[in-house]
Amino acid sequence: MTSSNISSADAISQAPKVLGSRFMVLDEIRSGGMGTVQKAVDLQTGQFAALKRMKTSGDQQRLKTSFQREVEALRSLEHPNIIKLLAVDQDDKGRWFLAMEWIDRNLEAFVLEHGPMSWNRFLNDFGRPLLGAIEHAQRTRNLVHRDLNPRNILVTDKCVPKITDYGISKVLDDRDAWMPAAGKTFIDARTPGFSPKEADDRVHSRSRDCFSLAAVAVFCLVGRKLEGDEDLAIALQEAPFPEVVRPLIEASLSDDPKRRPFDAGIMRVELDRAEEARSRAGATAIPCYFDLSHSTESYLRDLLNLRERDAVERFILDELVETHALALQRRPDGTTNSDRIEIIGVTWRFRALLGGRSGGRLEIINAYEIEAARAGKIREESYRVPLAFSFGRAADETTAAETLQELLSQVKHHEKKRDEARRALSSERIFRAWKGYLRDRLHLETNRANAVHFTNRRIEGSKVVFTADLAPSSDVIGQDRFVRVGGRHVFGRVAQVLLDQVTLEVTNGDPELLPRRGELLLNTVAAERSLGYQSSALDAIIYDRIVNPRLRAILLDPACARLPELVDPEQVKGSRLTGEKLAVLRRALGTTEFLAIEGPPGTSKTDLISEIAVRWLASNSGQRILLSSQTHTALDEAIDRISKLKADGAAAVVRIGRSDDPRIGEVSKPLMLEQKVEAWADQVRRAAEENMAIWAEQRGVDRALVALGMKVERLVLVLRQLADIESRISEEEAEVDKAEQRLEQGAATPDEGVELDEATIEISDELALLKATRKRLRRQEKAVRADLASSPDLGPDLARMSDVSELEEWQAVYLNGDDTVRQCQQRLSLLENWFLRVGRTGDFNAAVLNGAKIIAGTCVGIAGVKGIEEVEYDLCIVDEASKATATEILIPMSRSQRWIIVGDPKQLPPFYEEFGEQLLAEYDEKDEIRPTILDRMVDPKSGLPKDCRAELKIQHRMVTPIGNLVSDCFYDGTLQSPVASHGLKLHPDIPAAVTWFTTSRKRQRERKENPVGRTFDNALEVEWTKRVLDRLQMAVARQGKDVTVAIISGYTAQVKRLVKMTDRNASDWPLLKIACNSVDAFQGKQADVCIYSVTRSNTKHRIGFLKEKPRLNVALSRARSALILIGDHHFCRTAKGENPFKQVIDWVEAHPDSCHIGPLL
Repeated sequence: MTSSNISSADAISQAPKVLGSRFMVLDEIRSGGMGTVQKAVDLQTGQFAALKRMKTSGDQQRLKTSFQREVEALRSLEHPNIIKLLAVDQDDKGRWFLAMEWIDRNLEAFVLEHGPMSWNRFLNDFGRPLLGAIEHAQRTRNLVHRDLNPRNILVTDKCVPKITDYGISKVLDDRDAWMPAAGKTFIDARTPGFSPKEADDRVHSRSRDCFSLAAVAVFCLVGRKLEGDEDLAIALQEAPFPEVVRPLIEASLSDDPKRRPFDAGIMRVELDRAEEARSRAGATAIPCYFDLSHSTESYLRDLLNLRERDAVERFILDELVETHALALQRRPDGTTNSDRIEIIGVTWRFRALLGGRSGGRLEIINAYEIEAARAGKIREESYRVPLAFSFGRAADETTAAETLQELLSQVKHHEKKRDEARRALSSERIFRAWKGYLRDRLHLETNRANAVHFTNRRIEGSKVVFTADLAPSSDVIGQDRFVRVGGRHVFGRVAQVLLDQVTLEVTNGDPELLPRRGELLLNTVAAERSLGYQSSALDAIIYDRIVNPRLRAILLDPACARLPELVDPEQVKGSRLTGEKLAVLRRALGTTEFLAIEGPPGTSKTDLISEIAVRWLASNSGQRILLSSQTHTALDEAIDRISKLKADGAAAVVRIGRSDDPRIGEVSKPLMLEQKVEAWADQVRRAAEENMAIWAEQRGVDRALVALGMKVERLVLVLRQLADIESRISEEEAEVDKAEQRLEQGAATPDEGVELDEATIEISDELALLKATRKRLRRQEKAVRADLASSPDLGPDLARMSDVSELEEWQAVYLNGDDTVRQCQQRLSLLENWFLRVGRTGDFNAAVLNGAKIIAGTCVGIAGVKGIEEVEYDLCIVDEASKATATEILIPMSRSQRWIIVGDPKQLPPFYEEFGEQLLAEYDEKDEIRPTILDRMVDPKSGLPKDCRAELKIQHRMVTPIGNLVSDCFYDGTLQSPVASHGLKLHPDIPAAVTWFTTSRKRQRERKENPVGRTFDNALEVEWTKRVLDRLQMAVARQGKDVTVAIISGYTAQVKRLVKMTDRNASDWPLLKIACNSVDAFQGKQADVCIYSVTRSNTKHRIGFLKEKPRLNVALSRARSALILIGDHHFCRTAKGENPFKQVIDWVEAHPDSCHIGPLL
């Protein structure tokens, strides 16, 4: 397929066939695995083109998927070494075709015709261009080819290689591209000898292209066909690779994907390094002259038992003749001594000074024998250049001195570059650690290590309530999960979590099949999607594809952040904030790059965030804020405060999320993106309908009939789309059923079984989307019918019709007439088609988002919205930044010009789970894996400049005794608590604001914990909690007001017992508004009174995860007026290992005026 002009030999005597009014088809046809290629003439350019069509035989769904992937790939890629896409169109039979540039031959034909090529020829003409194309696809479009081989590399007449055949490619981190059509994947599509043998694990996908390119290099160097995987190994030994290049080729062809370069970019860097070493090895040797100090001569003569000086000199020259390198002497502190030169040989290191009258000689003053491996490592890092050493005198001393000075200058330059590279490598190590973390999480998800094990289930229509053996966190709400039942599956979305009760809304499958016991598995498609969003954000930062490139530099070195500019007091005039919060507000409004705010419990972080948002927009007209958080609750509270600060504040907010998500509060429901898009579309519709009616009236068409015709047109289109969706759902369900039957019957091979299982899971995700679309269309149908029913003439009758053809006939009656009426009908059809796209494709999201002032969504949630990537933000505010992993928070930050993050690094972090062995072997868990972005930014030693950090130190939630306890035990005494009382008087029923009712004096068998599976409960503490609630009811009854009471425990089995107890006795406490939950679930919430049940008490002094200080901090900082602890304080004081309780108990005992510790009498 060359791009040369057409010769007369290609003239066609008969009338030619022209496709798409552009391509004149010729006779030459080629056949490939997924389609046929036909030669054609591009009538626009006069050059040849290749028309690629799907085969008419074979698995049509698989062929269709391949065709679609190739279209998407070529549309997104533009590179001189990737085949150029000219057009995508349909022929007269409705068959789709691709039009590409025509190139006559592929690389296989080229090599077999011209024979084996040298490494240099391959590298310059094919290797580097192809590697550049692969890197371009991987790093700019996250696209991997997966089937690179000599047959799909085309070669032009000028020897320019071009990659084609992207039919089984995939876009990493993109859900739709991962999803097979109707269950058909390409797990088995590979070319033996040119593709890795293992299945794509989705972690090392990019390395597969590196494998293929290395195999192509082997093929080009041996000049013969490779007959499969075994022949590749043989050919590798035959291929004449340079010595320094062979290790890279062998690593790239390894069966262990972890040994291969991770991606094409890494492969290019390693190739450049190998070529640089090869270039140095082939350079002309530079003369270098030695002197030998008497002390060094004597040392070597004695050590090596040599008699003459000449023998010592020969030994040194022999040591350096095979290999050598130069370096400056390194002092113990890592700095260099430019007066001392080291020459490293095979197993010896010589230290030298400049010598000779004119400085043209190196005088060796020391010699050290070192291990060969150590010498090799030092040489690898040192300056390597071919040198011809001798102990003779130079013929021209001046020239020798100049040469040596130039050589030493190059050594110093190399050392400088080496130090810079080390610093860069050290600083960018954090990016590699985050990449490693994401790979570790992906491995966890794909191995389904986070399954929810259930011991019972209750079916309630389309909902199933599972009883988990260990209560999961509320994070599982909204997750897509499934249960595998033999070869069958039941899919759904988690709607609610109440302790160990998990409610699943079934989206596909028969819930009656569910066993009593089993595992509720995570749908890894959704989990991988989340990790993919995080990986994409990290890649955008690494490769400078972000809104503000300064973010990369600040993440690597927070100290380089520019200081904020304190705004004029006039800009904060009228603020409800005072004192320290007003000062932080002024600094926040002057943020030039980055501000990190630490806010302990009760410091009114939400009030501060809402003021920042409102006043920023007031001072910066036309700007846009991205407001993000890890929890929906925090976002809803911020939106509520914004609406109270500014009358129309909420109207400027667009909330990202699913409208059916139970975690999203009522305050945000009207602000959801879906509702905003529909409201925007309704405005446009009304304006368009009005314009349409005026247009019709001006041309003499009855306005009322036009309006009725428009409604009928709308109903017709909705019904057509519904029919299409129903058909697709039926097809998908049939594919699932077919796959599950095959799995049930055991007819599939192990590999096919894995493929079918994964395909079934992925199709369920597509089914959920289709059913959501069906639900939306049914709502539209209902609205259109209601509109018709209230219309004049036959509107009510038309509203009851469901036959599309009959409706079309009535539409023709209303819109029948001359050309003007037909034009009217065409305009109506276009208009209604456009409106039906709104909300279905996401094409109109960007229009709404661009018009918003504040876009609010969770860190990961905002990434899944189509159109969000088209919007840039002037300020990103992230609340609860301490609960976001480093990679999660990068999603919103990568889209903004400036950043303000708010959180409390001393409360619960984003995770406590274990990490994989490989991740822990490569990176430090404490310093590199676990720290959040907030942790890094507020670090006083390595974090942001002092003026870019702010700390809120005054809290108004907790009364003084509780606040002082929390301050001294968790915040180094920096937290101030000026509120002495909120007006709640509980004395004498509750002895003090901080009260510990200790069970220590009870007998061990009474106070001990009871194991329940993997959790614990404590009957005595539940009994005492009831007695405390009785006391609280009496105390508040005297005051005649309602009181909120939080009852929390670290163990779900204990919470479950507490819930049963409070439900059973609720009528005894009419004035107590009681909420029972786990400590983790209660983070971010507060109550007038908090009762904390410790639960643990055992003779082995094991405290379990209660040793985690942030969790205890959360537990003790929820109460406003009274904090009551119930448990064995002696056990808590003497528990082994890390023990945050000891400091708390010591503090309580040291403050008898405001605290009490003793038994419940």
